[in-house]
Amino acid sequence: MNGTIHVPANRVWAYYKRYEGELRESLHVIAEWGDCGIMVYLTSFNGEPTFQVFADDNVEYEDSARSREECEEVADFIYDTYLTQNVFNALERGPVVAEDDPDYDALEARESEIDEAVTEFLEVILDHGELMTNPHATDQTDPLFQEIKDHFIEFLACDIWYQVYRPTVCKGTDGQEYIVAYPYELYD
Repeated sequence: MNGTIHVPANRVWAYYKRYEGELRESLHVIAEWGDCGIMVYLTSFNGEPTFQVFADDNVEYEDSARSREECEEVADFIYDTYLTQNVFNALERGPVVAEDDPDYDALEARESEIDEAVTEFLEVILDHGELMTNPHATDQTDPLFQEIKDHFIEFLACDIWYQVYRPTVCKGTDGQEYIVAYPYELYD
């Protein structure tokens, strides 16, 4: 799975010329990979098309172009680097060494914190009678509990756009395991 390109590299220069006035005062999304938190913006700085790549709201890369050819080259570079599996090298998200890695322990501790928070949330939200008739609602090993937790986190992250802290170990399409932040549908 790769990102979505809204303006192909060979059309960025024409897009820039068409919207140059707007781009002096705003950013336009020209490509994105929502699953990885990558947004590629085009703007105008000093009369030149300027590219900005954001990863989880942090500027990861910025470059300008002075000609149609250079504009296409920069766009191609950005699309290849940040909208493909190469993004993991660009963002320096390395493979997990082993389950005894301290980062792995931190992941397990965080998942336990989330389980406890969801349990408490359900105990407060659900009617006392519901808990009596469906005690599995707060059983952390029950598949229904896991489904509730996953849906709630997805709702917060994807519908409301809250930044959710739920890192996990996922296997990339290259076969390597990576520690990644939520959302991580890219790896499944």
